[in-house]
Amino acid sequence: MIHPVIERCRNAVMVLGFSQPHFLLIHSRLRDLYQVSNKETGVGTMGITQAGRIFVNEEFVNTLSKEELQGVLAHEMLHLVLMHHGRRGSRDAWMWNVATDMAINHALRADDIKLPKSALYPPHEYKGDIFAESIFEFLKKNPNHMPKQQEGDGNGPAAAGCGVIDDDDPNSPDWKQIAIEARAHAQQVGRGSSGVAALLSPRVAKIDFKKIIRHGMEFTASRQTREYQTFAKRNRRSPEDGVQLPGWRGHQPSICEVIDVSGSMDREWINQIVAETVNLMKAFVGIKVFLAVHTSELVYAGWLSQGQEWKLNEAVSFSGGTDPQPAYDAARAESKRAKFDTLVHFTDCEFFGGWPEVPAKQLIVGAFCREISCKPPAGAQIIYCEMPNRR
Repeated sequence: MIHPVIERCRNAVMVLGFSQPHFLLIHSRLRDLYQVSNKETGVGTMGITQAGRIFVNEEFVNTLSKEELQGVLAHEMLHLVLMHHGRRGSRDAWMWNVATDMAINHALRADDIKLPKSALYPPHEYKGDIFAESIFEFLKKNPNHMPKQQEGDGNGPAAAGCGVIDDDDPNSPDWKQIAIEARAHAQQVGRGSSGVAALLSPRVAKIDFKKIIRHGMEFTASRQTREYQTFAKRNRRSPEDGVQLPGWRGHQPSICEVIDVSGSMDREWINQIVAETVNLMKAFVGIKVFLAVHTSELVYAGWLSQGQEWKLNEAVSFSGGTDPQPAYDAARAESKRAKFDTLVHFTDCEFFGGWPEVPAKQLIVGAFCREISCKPPAGAQIIYCEMPNRR
């Protein structure tokens, strides 16, 4: 005989499935894996294992309305298909659980799915992406927004769900594939499930823009300086008399930094990028940096120098589309004898007509977008970047 609590949970998901069918798809893989639990067994509210077993506390479930029970069950299923157990890594377990709860609950609220009053949501001060890793970093820097850890008694923060319980099972379903299928169903439902669909959409890790500039500097500094041979320089291995061997001549390492300032770019970002570049020039002594700023036209081009205080004139009006060709042409005109060692291009990759020929030996794309609409040439390094002060 089915336990009344389990039957109530199954019925709750069935009703939820009328408006949110993607949860039925997930639930079909675990509807027979319910287990009634209590505080003595370690689960005071509700929990789910990596294998898909759902532990439900009878006392806790009885405190929930029908709509709240639907929300808590949806919450637990999302913990599982979002692979929160595998994404935690070495992060603090409690803070990670709070971050994942906030991300899930934000999506459920956006889809008008009710949750208990104790449910956790991202703080009003948080303006970043609704992504567990991003919220975790915010909480780490702002611990005052962390709730106090307490046992799941149905009244505290843990009532929103206790995350995924370790339960490694080699026969577990492919939850990643199930997440892909669930996302497809959620997207078909339309506006009513946009929150969950967005949460299930794949994310790419974003790197701080400062690290991308440093990476370009390090790559440039590591290149061999022996570029070509010439008889204008005596080879150190040439004999004092007789045939003279050509010597090697190098060039000063150089980097070209191109910044897309079309409508999607905040003007202050440009100033911060250039300021960080000038600052790094002090650490990488000897590297020359050429800056080219563009929309569909060349906005600015020139060499940077150490100690330079560069500030883009706020009066400059940026208009038009996005075309890097004029910036690349300006860079090519400056690379007299040879190409730049490295070209770092910060762009949203939303220009048309194909990527122009790169006047550098290595292209590093700092992409501030989720998808690349214009594919860089083969061999380019694409690094999804996180820009400063983005909202």
